[in-house]
Amino acid sequence: MAGVSQATVSYVLNSTPGQTISQPTKDRIRAAVAKLGYVPSRSARTLRLGRSDLVLLILPDAVISEVYAHLIDRIGTVLEGHGYSVIFRRKRQDLSVANLVASVDPVVVVPLARVTQEEMDPIRMLQIPMLSVQSDGQDVNLYDDFQGATVRVQVEHLVERGHRHLGFASTTDRRLDEFAAPRTAELRRICAERGLPEPVVVELELTPESAADAVAIWREAGVTAVAALDDTHALAVLSGLRAHGLGAPADMAVIGADNATVGQFANPPLTTVDNRAEATIELVIASILAMLDLGEAPATAPEPSSSRVVVREST
Repeated sequence: MAGVSQATVSYVLNSTPGQTISQPTKDRIRAAVAKLGYVPSRSARTLRLGRSDLVLLILPDAVISEVYAHLIDRIGTVLEGHGYSVIFRRKRQDLSVANLVASVDPVVVVPLARVTQEEMDPIRMLQIPMLSVQSDGQDVNLYDDFQGATVRVQVEHLVERGHRHLGFASTTDRRLDEFAAPRTAELRRICAERGLPEPVVVELELTPESAADAVAIWREAGVTAVAALDDTHALAVLSGLRAHGLGAPADMAVIGADNATVGQFANPPLTTVDNRAEATIELVIASILAMLDLGEAPATAPEPSSSRVVVREST
């Protein structure tokens, strides 16, 4: 129907690298496939390739943020275009990462949650490729360094505005500890290094009452600026300030993280940290495609130092 060989059709449908098939020919084949309503057989593809067509994303066992949702959607869109299926599983305490991976038998594992060296080793024994980067000669999860980088950018911004006694809006949700714990530790380290007072860390429930209580604690301690775990917790702090008849930044400066869309509609608009997720997402995708022999590996890993402050009215 497309006027080409079966091999050419196979090359196009499977996005086989190294072929010199013209774009008009590819378009003609895909149009014919769409007209025929052809659906590729996953089991046949697996038998032909000698491997599955599943790419496994390991996610934190927590509410997925806007950044994560965009990352998952972008990875899925690109890989599905190459004939791969993307599935995700949450990293839970009651199931080892190795067992989670073995139960799926993916062609590639992409950890979007923190995976330790001890958890990586059994996966390597399964001989399943797993996305990781090198840091000082050690394999580490792609996002490990970004937790500390976020806090460093927050502190630098607040100190530049004359604040010395800082607070940190953390979480009562233990599933978020893999983000909160390294950020809190880095905040304490930076404050000690700069000769600043010990930061006042408060774990917030995301309720108006908890937010108001947290603001009372910070005010009593003399805190003049609060860095939040993310934009959601920063919005809670703004709510807590309003409950006391206070405002940002006049009574207490507030800075979030993640640059969620909703932050620009806060009252006042929320200053936040943009980790430049788009660049990181494209590097992740390029790395995955390279592991699937569908492209060249990126020359560099994402740089945590590329994070920047989006300055609005809350600081």
